Amino acid sequence: MLTIQDLQRINDLPCEKSNIDEQQIRKVVECKNEITEYVDNLNLFNVDFINNMNGLFSYWYMLQQNPWLKDKCIVGLMGAYNAGKSSLLNTLLGINLPVGIIPVTAVPTYIAYGQNTKHCLVDNDDNIKIIPIDLEPRLSHEEAQGFNLRKLIQNTVLFKQNELLKKISFLDTPGITTDNEYDYTTTANAANKCDIVLWVVRATSGAITQFEIEFIQQFLEGKKLYIVLSFADRVPNIEKIRTSVLNQLKSKDIKVEDTFYFGLRDTHEFSVENQIQAINKTFGIESKNFQQFQPQEMLNHYLKLIQDSLNEKINEVTETKNDVASQCRDFERSIKKIHKSLIDNVETLRNSINSLTSTINSKCQNTYACFGGTYGTLVNNSNTMVDCYNRMVKSLNDFDVDQMVSYGQTVSYLERITEMLDNYTAARNNCVQLIKKSNSILK
Repeated sequence: MLTIQDLQRINDLPCEKSNIDEQQIRKVVECKNEITEYVDNLNLFNVDFINNMNGLFSYWYMLQQNPWLKDKCIVGLMGAYNAGKSSLLNTLLGINLPVGIIPVTAVPTYIAYGQNTKHCLVDNDDNIKIIPIDLEPRLSHEEAQGFNLRKLIQNTVLFKQNELLKKISFLDTPGITTDNEYDYTTTANAANKCDIVLWVVRATSGAITQFEIEFIQQFLEGKKLYIVLSFADRVPNIEKIRTSVLNQLKSKDIKVEDTFYFGLRDTHEFSVENQIQAINKTFGIESKNFQQFQPQEMLNHYLKLIQDSLNEKINEVTETKNDVASQCRDFERSIKKIHKSLIDNVETLRNSINSLTSTINSKCQNTYACFGGTYGTLVNNSNTMVDCYNRMVKSLNDFDVDQMVSYGQTVSYLERITEMLDNYTAARNNCVQLIKKSNSILK
């Protein structure tokens, strides 16, 4: 039985030296912060995009802390209390998980490859500690007597030199039951970390329970599911039970990849050795087909999406800028035409006034001199002045104040569009630099 002294002892266990490259971690954190701030400032992507990208970094960091998960296909061993999960793993891998009549798995246990056999725990501060031999069999519900070990321990890791474990890590979980919310939640959380699930059903029960089916529906959707009928050597017709279980699951649209039998002795229906070999072969194939987590490729994908979005924005803004610039040029041509007309008519009017003034001053000093040729000259100058006046009135009428306002607004819009284009272009250039900088950062 675990005592307070034992719990304190667990808490005081020395931490194993970490193999994490702290310098690499700092580089990744700096890169993550830089990219996150950069994407935030763009205001082009929603919160989900940013969270998913940040989740990529968090998952990468988690793998550095948990090397037994890195590049491994995680097979979750799940089922009801006392279904025989630990016994199955003991036989499958030749390990020594605690087993018994009373449910014993108090915390999730990873079984992973290691050159040397050792059993470690991971505490809630992510420290790895070797479990003393005398404490190993006591990390169970029975020994803890109701104390929630998960207050001290996230999970344990049993390292074993086994060929299958080079590509696969198994995750042995607490059995679920209707009256233990902690174990139910622990197993549900573990489901998120599994790629494949080996669900163990106690054949002597004759069926899979509705409670188990509901758990599978809620937490294992999209997971590859295999069924193991344990204690198969204790029932007279295991094939009938297998058919019944598969029909139950099929009626709920739950797909099962395959089924296996497990017991401690051979029967006329199955051989224990053959079934164990079949399980090993199946997961050997699964490990070969397993798509490893590629954090660098995923980060490159996110950055490529950002770059593509910026290129798209640049193309859109460039097209808008060209349209606005064309409008400005139309306004400018119209204004220049009106301006030229006014200048020309003003010049003509000035010349006519000067000519009229000259005629009056030189030839109309007395009344008699204003007749004959001089009179005709005055009339011509007067007519010219009237024509110029009319043309100027027309030019002024063509000079639309609203048009000038629109021109001013268009010029202002063009300035904003140009600034926006410059910003997007700079952001794209920054993205190119970030892609170069982050290349191979998530090794």
